[in-house]
Amino acid sequence: MPKPAAHEGPEITQPNQPDRIAVNSADTTVALTGEGFAPTDRVLLGDRELATTFVSPNEIKAVIPAADLKIYP
Repeated sequence: MPKPAAHEGPEITQPNQPDRIAVNSADTTVALTGEGFAPTDRVLLGDRELATTFVSPNEIKAVIPAADLKIYP
């Protein structure tokens, strides 16, 4: 039985939306637009996986937690 082709990953072709997030914001959803997204793809912030939603082969969304948008003294 042949193995399925490896998913090489998507190509992001448009700026992220929003392209800026203010410090101390609440949880913020960002949309990544491109080509080749799959339902199994995930978005990472550093080495941590974000809550990710597959929208279409051209869009995926991820939530950046408020805790990651804070400045600590």
